[in-house]
Amino acid sequence: IVEITGDPDVLNLALHESPANATLLLLGLPYGERQFSFETVAAFDKTVTGSVGSTAEDFEAAIELLPKLDLTPYFRSPMPLQNFEKAWTQYKTGELFKIIFDFN
Repeated sequence: IVEITGDPDVLNLALHESPANATLLLLGLPYGERQFSFETVAAFDKTVTGSVGSTAEDFEAAIELLPKLDLTPYFRSPMPLQNFEKAWTQYKTGELFKIIFDFN
């Protein structure tokens, strides 16, 4: 799960509603300070990774590259998080390339 909004409520949903063994990549900022029990991560073998080490040059290069990319496969399969098992099956079979989960 890639969290890119920076919204603390979305982060909370991703941490608490993601399935066991999920990997969460946190790219959205700012989350702000939050109280959190790490039992949600440890008890369900979740992996949480953050990444904000980009430089201004990295962002410039990404912006220049963006219009050259076909992003259609990234946006054709939104589905509710409750359909995780279906989404995982479709991903593993190659039916879907990328799945965007709707937490609402």
